[in-house]
Amino acid sequence: MILQDIKLIAEYDKAMDFYNKDNIQLSIELFEQLANKGVPEACEMLSFIYRVDEPFKDSLQSSQWNDKYLFFLKKYSDDGNLEATLELGRAYQYGSCIGINNKKAVALITKAAEGGLDEAQFHLQGLYRYGWAGLAKDYEKVSYWLDKAAAQEHLEALYQKGLDLLVLDSNRSKGINYIKRSADLGFWVAIEYLENLTNKE
Repeated sequence: MILQDIKLIAEYDKAMDFYNKDNIQLSIELFEQLANKGVPEACEMLSFIYRVDEPFKDSLQSSQWNDKYLFFLKKYSDDGNLEATLELGRAYQYGSCIGINNKKAVALITKAAEGGLDEAQFHLQGLYRYGWAGLAKDYEKVSYWLDKAAAQEHLEALYQKGLDLLVLDSNRSKGINYIKRSADLGFWVAIEYLENLTNKE
């Protein structure tokens, strides 16, 4: 969550639990309480509920909660919250709740990455790796941002770094070490990779 408050996270998890158990009315009430406390993800869920869940579908309410979600993202981003900056960048990239704007997306994601957020660094290397969000493929920048994220032990970054070393650099021992570190930290894809590798051997 963008607001790293233990109490708010627990309240959000409780609301999600009610939603997943199809007690949607109670989940709405709990999400609204969280939204009134400024939790962006609660606004996002309310927008989703009013967009897809019968009999609660209400396009106007969905739009209003979406606007409030974006309002909080922009507010927290302006206040220096890197997680909010990344999420706002992703919103512009995917256009899921706002119009697609690649220039703004790249600027915001880069800002969060330069601020030291490992998830933003990993996301940015992906943009350069695949040429997404209007960027040209640039493997020097892929390597730069992937190394930054891996140095912070971002799970997927460690795994991807390991794969790159195996495939692109033919450095088996070093690549496996990165994948092992990702697995040790709990990344299930890395765990499965190593299990499959062991079975083949």
